[in-house]
Amino acid sequence: MDKLNLINTFLAVSRMGSFSAASAYLGIDPSTASKAIQQLERHLEVRLFIRTTRKLQLTHAGEQYQTSCVDLLDGLAHCEEQLHQQQVDAKGLLKINLPVAYGQLYILPMIGRFNEQYPEIQLDISLNDDYVDMVSHSIDIAVRSGQLKDSRLIAKQLSPMDFATCAAPSFLSNRKAITAANINKQPWILYRFNHTGKVMPLTGVKGNDKNKQYYDIAPSHAALVTTDGLSMLTACKAGVGLMQAPHFIIRDALKNGELQLVQPYYRSKLFKVSAYYLHRGYVPAKVRAFLNFLVDELNNIGENHQSTFLSLTKPCQQSR
Repeated sequence: MDKLNLINTFLAVSRMGSFSAASAYLGIDPSTASKAIQQLERHLEVRLFIRTTRKLQLTHAGEQYQTSCVDLLDGLAHCEEQLHQQQVDAKGLLKINLPVAYGQLYILPMIGRFNEQYPEIQLDISLNDDYVDMVSHSIDIAVRSGQLKDSRLIAKQLSPMDFATCAAPSFLSNRKAITAANINKQPWILYRFNHTGKVMPLTGVKGNDKNKQYYDIAPSHAALVTTDGLSMLTACKAGVGLMQAPHFIIRDALKNGELQLVQPYYRSKLFKVSAYYLHRGYVPAKVRAFLNFLVDELNNIGENHQSTFLSLTKPCQQSR
């Protein structure tokens, strides 16, 4: 039974007072309109009209049902209009989930500019390095460095994920030049994946951009092991040891001289930074607005889906 179609027929008949007038308005046969009312009455188990030879008159139950149906359809029309406006206008609540370090160092410093451009979007931002189910938590956008294998989601790559080995100037000042021969013997700050308990493997790089050579680094001494990228950054700036970290963790520290590169960067084949959003036919305007804003902001700092700022950065020249 097509309840909505029956309700529309009932309202047309009740307003026009006859099957012939209602059927002409709806573009159906009078017999079709009559059968629709009969079906609706059987379903409700009440009489909606008093039928006479001259006109149709609503019963008391019919009047109650008419009022409820009008309110129902008005509410539905209002809801549909709101949904349509959400597709057109960038407004409403936008829930975003970010990795802790990327969110703290990259996204949050941009939020003031986003709020100025889109004052009618209310941001609800959570920071978490663990997997978060976007559907069950009603997340509109999630940024992740790994691949989320979920057919319900669409991925938009924001940048590759470039890694580099770096250290504080205070750490490097009283040491010989760090090379492939002695890098294993240096004190290291290591990252442990919280969900697996495994330490992130390290990749050494030697040679120039045209002839890069890669090798595995196996530190003999771990000065610190942590599950938090920001803690690694703090320890490295304090001179605790060498650190190998993704571009977004070390960018500001390299820019202001708190850290220096000791090797050329390398690009991970397994990781990249992507924004994920729900797979649906119509992407809400608020989601499109944030994604476009994010791409523009990253372009302003020299990053896009093909490169990061490390593409133009060279390691420091160690004097000893």
